[in-house]
Amino acid sequence: AAAAIDLSKVSDRLGRHLDGVLGHSLLNKRIVQFVYPRRIVRFFDEPPAAAAGSVTVKFRYADNLLLDDVWINGVKATGNLDTGSSGTFALTPAAVTRLGLQDAVAKAAPATSVGFNGQYDHRVGRIGSIRVGDVEMRDADVTFFSPGTGYDKRPWDVNIGNQFFKDYVVTIDYRKKTVTLTKPSL
Repeated sequence: AAAAIDLSKVSDRLGRHLDGVLGHSLLNKRIVQFVYPRRIVRFFDEPPAAAAGSVTVKFRYADNLLLDDVWINGVKATGNLDTGSSGTFALTPAAVTRLGLQDAVAKAAPATSVGFNGQYDHRVGRIGSIRVGDVEMRDADVTFFSPGTGYDKRPWDVNIGNQFFKDYVVTIDYRKKTVTLTKPSL
């Protein structure tokens, strides 16, 4: 399956021409590995052996890759693994309310971003910690999605983007529904 959309605003924001986006219709039922430090994408017939120290978490698919082994400031949350996002972590308005982070949002700086659906306003700040499986980031940089920008009724609390994965080899096994994070020795 393929769709045609105008990627010119995203290309402008990235500072380079973007011809297309590989999505779930291509990746589904495959084993794909993103070697972020080397900017390599690999496809496998069989999953590679996990290296010592790797972290593997299960996911479920519901129009998003949803991770349930996510914790925000020590509170269980649902994460959306988003290899198309250039950010680190972004919290939904519902998550901000549920986790009592209104003060953090009030202290956060206003910002704008551009995505497939155009430009939107949000705030950027920090929170105590976010943990995905056994990988934890303390004093984590986050984006707070503003109410009314399309993130109000998502089935997840936090969008987990490429900036979180940038130092890892990320293997997504769509068959076994697992995500493995490995710190490479370069």
